[in-house]
Amino acid sequence: VTLSVAPSPARTTHVRFSLPKQAEVDLSIFDLSGRKIVTLAKGSMPAKAHEYQWDGAGASAGVYFVRLRVDAETYNLRVVSLK
Repeated sequence: VTLSVAPSPARTTHVRFSLPKQAEVDLSIFDLSGRKIVTLAKGSMPAKAHEYQWDGAGASAGVYFVRLRVDAETYNLRVVSLK
């Protein structure tokens, strides 16, 4: 599994991940205190590259975490949102 994020000047964060096989996925954004902000994707997904967008326009400036759960494994990346 590969996970990457690409923030853009328009405050939209592109989250990309690739699955080597079909898997149960939960892709969510959390704030620094651990509160879930949004779930971007959840459910069974096929083996391929996937891309989702998080529009952080309504979010405060600060640090957020992208959490990807794939079956029993968890991957985290940090995203900094600036205003």
